[in-house]
Amino acid sequence: MSHFKVWLISAGGRIAGFALLAITIALIGSAYWNITKLDRQIVKLATDEAKANWNKDQAFRGWATRHGGLYVVPDKRTPPNPYLAHLPNRDVVTTGGVKLTLMNPAYMMSQMTKEYDEMYGIKGKITGQVLINPKNAPDPWELSALKKFDKGVKEITAQAMIDGQPYVRFMRPMIMKKGCVLCHGHLGFKVGDIRGGVSVSIPLKPYFQAAEDSKTSIIFTHALIWFLAFLTIALVAYWMQRQNKEKRKSQAVLKESERNYRTILETLTDAFYRADADGHLLMASPSAAEMTGYSLQELMDMSLLEIYADPSARALFLETMRESGGEVTGYEIELRRKDGSTFWVASSAHFVYDKAGNIIGVEGILRDITQQKKVDQALRESEERYAVAMSGTQDGIWIWDLETGNDYLSPQWKRILGYKDDELENSAETHINLIHEEDRDFVREAVRAHLKTRAPYDIQYKMVRKSGRIIWVRGRGTATWDKSGKPLRMAGTITDITEKKKAEEMAQYAQNRLFEIINIAPEAIISIDLHFKIRLFTKGAERIFGYKAEDVLGKKMDMLLPERFRGNHKSHVQSFRQSDDDYRLMGTRSEVIGLKKDGSEFPAAASVSKSSFHDEILFTVILHDISERVSADKARREALDAAEKANKAKSEFLASMSHELRTPLNSILGFADVIDHQIFGPVGHEKYVAYAKDIKFSGRHLLELVNQILDIERIEAGKVTLNKESLAACEMFGECERLLRDFAAKSEVSLNFEAPPELPPLWADRRAVFQILVNLISNAIKFTPRGGHVNIEASSNKAWSHIKISDTGIGIPKDKLLLVKEPFARHDSDPLKSQEGVGLGLAIANGLVKLHGGSLTIRSEVNVGTVVEVILPENPEPETPEPENPE
Repeated sequence: MSHFKVWLISAGGRIAGFALLAITIALIGSAYWNITKLDRQIVKLATDEAKANWNKDQAFRGWATRHGGLYVVPDKRTPPNPYLAHLPNRDVVTTGGVKLTLMNPAYMMSQMTKEYDEMYGIKGKITGQVLINPKNAPDPWELSALKKFDKGVKEITAQAMIDGQPYVRFMRPMIMKKGCVLCHGHLGFKVGDIRGGVSVSIPLKPYFQAAEDSKTSIIFTHALIWFLAFLTIALVAYWMQRQNKEKRKSQAVLKESERNYRTILETLTDAFYRADADGHLLMASPSAAEMTGYSLQELMDMSLLEIYADPSARALFLETMRESGGEVTGYEIELRRKDGSTFWVASSAHFVYDKAGNIIGVEGILRDITQQKKVDQALRESEERYAVAMSGTQDGIWIWDLETGNDYLSPQWKRILGYKDDELENSAETHINLIHEEDRDFVREAVRAHLKTRAPYDIQYKMVRKSGRIIWVRGRGTATWDKSGKPLRMAGTITDITEKKKAEEMAQYAQNRLFEIINIAPEAIISIDLHFKIRLFTKGAERIFGYKAEDVLGKKMDMLLPERFRGNHKSHVQSFRQSDDDYRLMGTRSEVIGLKKDGSEFPAAASVSKSSFHDEILFTVILHDISERVSADKARREALDAAEKANKAKSEFLASMSHELRTPLNSILGFADVIDHQIFGPVGHEKYVAYAKDIKFSGRHLLELVNQILDIERIEAGKVTLNKESLAACEMFGECERLLRDFAAKSEVSLNFEAPPELPPLWADRRAVFQILVNLISNAIKFTPRGGHVNIEASSNKAWSHIKISDTGIGIPKDKLLLVKEPFARHDSDPLKSQEGVGLGLAIANGLVKLHGGSLTIRSEVNVGTVVEVILPENPEPETPEPENPE
């Protein structure tokens, strides 16, 4: 019988067997417990993610509800929602003619969660027992949850299978809020009611896959501990069995056991350590020294706190061990090396107890996971950057593997061409076929040139959308090469530049049109550079100067100027260049003279502007030949001089005529009055008295004519001074009636004055107003046949008094209406030929009204009558008057 069999059936062997069995059971239980706990942690993490997604969705929904939804351009993916048809403003049209449709929060969340599901596998859904859209009907699990919400349950979490895959399902009720009434109020819900619920389902498969490495580590660690325990128990038991028989042999065996144990520790890539309850190291494997940079002896003199990157983390580690039942697996800790650098380890450890069950230390294994952490972090950052780039860019991305020929086309690349992601195959053939046939060879040649010479690949070409519409894109890309210079793959983007190309075409068209307009302009437009060389010479310049453009382009501007002006012109240009002005008018200080090809000079009006073009300063002159205008101005000045001389002569003549006529007329009127009244006795014959009356009447008429001529001359010369005062219209009407009563009676014309007593007073010159009224009323009486009527009425409107003189006279033809207010203008129809006067009364009245700041308008109809309206102010500073019916 072998020594092992003897040992196994002995008392020591049985004890060792029971110990090994106990340790095996404990390790199996520990491994099972850790794996089960890991699964529970996975479910908890998935549940937390579900809650976070639910909160994010609710935050987005709350934001959308607060803003009343979102108006978007409808398309096949987002058609008008038929379940919002009851809303009056579901579809609107902008002022620019763009049609928009309303996406309420439910519609947005439904679309977003559908795409979210496709991107990440996370399923989201809004449902209820009373629905607008039947597609949102709850599944059995959701229906059960909705009924529990009615009983007061706040949230429900469960694991379930969806499409044969494990998921964590989480659901909370949706409470009716004020912003929801617009779309859901017609279903009978009130604010505060539970109108349904929102569920989020998180797939557990990725979590379970991520946990496989940790489970493997747990199993490996427990197996290693079991193996070490097995060896230890076997060696110790064997040593105890042999102790009484062969002490020396037992000591040799013990030493061999220790060597084996040491060998095992030394061959471990992971670090093994044992520490007392205070954290002082009692044992450490060589790999621990290698991992930390300390020697074994240094480690034995240290406390664990000294190698923790954050000493407070040890208390958290011990607390986690206590909460986990005295044992942890894969616990991540950041430690510090002797050189000060830090690294991460995954610790699998357990407490060491004494016989009384008191904790006397910690024993565990450390695995360096620093590189793994860096890889995981880099991977997460890369995935995040890629996700952000893919979601935020408007460019379409393509990747061409030159070794396999595979071609990746991003969803945005396909959307630019009007396709959904699943409508196009990711292949180089698809890529080439969608390039417009006119540009395919051009694109191929650009790619070949880039791969051959590494020249930049940045081109513009046409592509064909799904609808058949041709668009312009900008294609950019770059290849990667191996060490031998062989291209491995090429990646790039396309950008839709159709609108930019249209804008460039419009800009070019506008530039061409501008050049055409400039070229056909009658003005001369000339541009020169800093060297005074002509750079632009338009058709207008050719017509004015007589040169052809090809004769002057590139030559000095001096050839277009008389020699005496050339020096000053250069100094003016230099001064203008150094100033901050963008343009200047030429000729403000001295005349501008141009020199034609035939040597003749001409006056000009010109302006010069300064501009930069491609880092070059240009001066542009716009020049007019003003020879005709100068001649016209000269003629106008001569005519004005002549008119001023004539007006002066007229004034001198009128002054002389006034003196020469008034003196004899006063004598004639005086003597005629003496004879008429027979002051020195009877005349002797009544005919002489009648003649005296005729002489007096004719003299007065002639004197009135002279006075009217002088009045109109004074008005036109601006020599009339108004003494304004407050005048009552009733008082002025009374004076006019007393003066003109006999004249109206003699003409058999009825005279009627209407002025309300409460009418505000005028602010005018008494004599001028009296003259205005007398002239207008006497004219109305003159041109009204016997039996006719003349009405004078006054009214007030917005601080202005309106006086209307209307008659039933013969009227004025329309072709004469605009001339009757001019001096000496008369209507020459037969009934008027016998009337007195030379046509100054109306002109005088119009002039006096204008001096008051008022207005005089005339309305007339032949054989019906005439209405003259005078508007005069009621206060010192009135606004501009507005006649009721201006003609």
